[in-house]
Amino acid sequence: MSAVFLASVLAITAPQDLPAQLSDVVVEGRRPDPRLTVSVTGAIPVEVIVRSDPAGIRCGAARFQYEPFAAPRLCWVRRPQGEMITLTVEGMDRLGPGWVAEWEGCEPRAAPTQCSILVPPGGASINVRIHRA
Repeated sequence: MSAVFLASVLAITAPQDLPAQLSDVVVEGRRPDPRLTVSVTGAIPVEVIVRSDPAGIRCGAARFQYEPFAAPRLCWVRRPQGEMITLTVEGMDRLGPGWVAEWEGCEPRAAPTQCSILVPPGGASINVRIHRA
């Protein structure tokens, strides 16, 4: 019954130049932007997070992923290929002297709490390990 109904709807609403076969159908579209993923490790408090510029990532240690009464942790974002993303560790000043951020998957900047990456076509995974030097 539903096939008959669908056929009658197509007959009423479809233009006269329908493809003769499924192989004649052309689907056009755009792939989603590449995905940039961040993971944060280390014995750090909930206040230490990584933020991105442009905005989109707000990621802390995985054990705080569902921290009640805090803003949600967003550890991935889709951004256009070739866009420059800067990541910054915020809150390290609360840890005291001797703490460092080791970046993997992006280029460290002059400030040791920052790194940058041009979003590659296939996306990227960035790890930051925060620990005592």
